[in-house]
Amino acid sequence: MQKTVLNEVFKLLVQIGAVSSESEFSKDWLCRSECYMRTLRFKRVKPSVLNQAWERWLYVQANYSTMDAV
Repeated sequence: MQKTVLNEVFKLLVQIGAVSSESEFSKDWLCRSECYMRTLRFKRVKPSVLNQAWERWLYVQANYSTMDAV
């Protein structure tokens, strides 16, 4: 799997404590199976949920910035 927005979203969510594993991220944030991220790595394919992830990334960024300002 290439470095993607999905990776960045996952890293940020781990940093702020919103998720603790790739399987949790895949299931709860991407609405995919818990092995989705692992499958992308194994098959070396691009994610098919990039638009959905991008929207959530923007949402998380906005909330993270808000939390940082408090």
